[in-house]
Amino acid sequence: MMTDDDTPLSNDVEVDEAYIHPNPARNTRLKPKLPGKRFYNSEIVFGMVERGGRARIKHVKSSGVRVLIPEIQNNIASTATIYSDEYGSYRLLRKRGFDHQTVNHSQQQYVIGRVHTQNVENFWSQFKRGIYGVYRHVDPGYLQHYANEYAFRYSNRKSDTPMFDLVLKRLILA
Repeated sequence: MMTDDDTPLSNDVEVDEAYIHPNPARNTRLKPKLPGKRFYNSEIVFGMVERGGRARIKHVKSSGVRVLIPEIQNNIASTATIYSDEYGSYRLLRKRGFDHQTVNHSQQQYVIGRVHTQNVENFWSQFKRGIYGVYRHVDPGYLQHYANEYAFRYSNRKSDTPMFDLVLKRLILA
């Protein structure tokens, strides 16, 4: 009931990946051993957030280029400007026809004019707080459903209609 429509995200879109740890008590700042590989046995979610608009979150197998680039091509309009950090999987975006702008977090670079990833980082903060604080544990088989719920909440945050009514309307139309 809380899935987004298939309309591609457009205009300014921020992308980022996040790792959901099965045991939140574990140190979340540990780095994976190889690029594109999981943090120990954590689950990877990939987020795409329109500035001032919608969010789309996907539970993915890896954060490698073969997984992320097709997700971007399927969910973001080719005319959109994509903002990201300098993670290696995003290097091919310009070759694929996207306007791609980056910030380099490793050099303490977070905002350069309009180039930043603050909206998607804010989304991750809310999402992880919900997973670890409200649900405590999410089985990987259901992670996409929880991701859909938080993306729906984010996408409809400016709606005058209460969330319950939005979901109920979708239930009636289904």
